[in-house]
Amino acid sequence: MLEKLGALENVKLGFLFALVLVTIAVNANWRHYIRYWIRDLNQPRRVVPVRVLFAVALAGSVWKFFEELTHQKRELESLSYALVDGLVVIAIVSTIDLIVRIVLGPPK
Repeated sequence: MLEKLGALENVKLGFLFALVLVTIAVNANWRHYIRYWIRDLNQPRRVVPVRVLFAVALAGSVWKFFEELTHQKRELESLSYALVDGLVVIAIVSTIDLIVRIVLGPPK
């Protein structure tokens, strides 16, 4: 049971690591990701709240990641499993993003 709990903690940490990377990508390439909600980027009153949402999501994901990382003492092996779990999540999110980029086409 303890091993299963440890594995779940690794998956949770890996997911949070992936979430931090995804929110960094969203904030770095915000013009692409904002197109999922707003087609016309020439309307600042609609763009600014979404950018603030992106920034808050980044701050929250970093906060939760470090909170989980410092919640208990982890060994290097546990962190390596969490990293692998995070990379699996990144691969899935990247594939979905690629499909959506193909469907939406280039920005207009």
